[in-house]
Amino acid sequence: MTPLTPCADDRAANLLLAAFPRSDAERWRGQIDPVDLRVGERLHEMGQVPRWAYFPVDAIVSLLVPTHDGRCDEVCAVGREGMVGIALFMDNGASTSRAVVQAAGRAFRVRPAWVQEEFASSPAVTRLFLRYAMARVAELAQSVMCGRHHTTEQRLARRLLHGMDCRPDGHLWTTQEQLAGLLGVRRESVTSEALKLQRAGAIAYSRGHITVLDRAQLVEHSCECYDLVRGFYRRVTGSQAPASARRAVDAYPSHALVQCANMAGRLAA
Repeated sequence: MTPLTPCADDRAANLLLAAFPRSDAERWRGQIDPVDLRVGERLHEMGQVPRWAYFPVDAIVSLLVPTHDGRCDEVCAVGREGMVGIALFMDNGASTSRAVVQAAGRAFRVRPAWVQEEFASSPAVTRLFLRYAMARVAELAQSVMCGRHHTTEQRLARRLLHGMDCRPDGHLWTTQEQLAGLLGVRRESVTSEALKLQRAGAIAYSRGHITVLDRAQLVEHSCECYDLVRGFYRRVTGSQAPASARRAVDAYPSHALVQCANMAGRLAA
C-alpha cells in the first residue's frame, strides 16, 4: 500500500477533494491527515457524532443499518467519489448509519470542527457538500428501484463495477458471504450469479478474491443504475456525466439542496 502524505496530490486522490476551488483546496491541505483503513474497522456507529470525516482514496466504506435480527443492511458504499461523515453538516451531527471499512485502503481524514467551520464560512464548500448530499439522495432513490426491479446478477455486477471504480487495479478482496450481506440476498444466490459472471469471462473468483477480467462484460451484465449513479457523482465533482444524471442533480436550486441534503443526513449519514 503506497503511503499518503499531506503533500501528496490529494486533489486527484479523492474526487470530492479534487473538486474544491484552488483557494479552498490550499486551505484544506494543512488540515487533512493521511490514514490507512483496515477491513472491518468501524469508523462510527449509528447515533454517534463521527470523530472524523473521511475522504477515501482506494478504500471502500459501507454505510450499514442494523436490523432487528442482528444483521446489517448496506445503505450505500463510499469510495473515492465522496466522503464519510455528511452528518457533520446536517442536523445535530449524529449519524444514522454505521460506517465499516469494506475494502482496506487509504483515505484522508479531517476533524469535524474544521468540516463544520468550512461548511458555515465557505460558499464554495457549502454548495459542493450540498450537491454531494443531493447526489447521495439520488443514489438512495435509484438503489431502492434497483433492489425492486433488477436481478441479483445485475446488482452484483453493479456492485463489482463500483468496486473497480474505487480500486482500478481490478482486484477486490471480499467473500461471497460479505457480498450476500451487502446485497441483502442469500449466499447461494451470490455463488450462482458469480459463477455466471465467471463463465462469461467478466471475473475470476477464488476464495475471498475477485479479479475483474473484462469490464465491458461486467457492464453488459449490470443495469442502467450503475451509469446513472456514477453520473450523479461525476456531475458533483465536475466530470462529464450523462444528461439524465445532470438533470437529476441540477433540477434542485440551492434552497432545495439544503432541504434534500438534510434528508440525506438523516437517511445515509
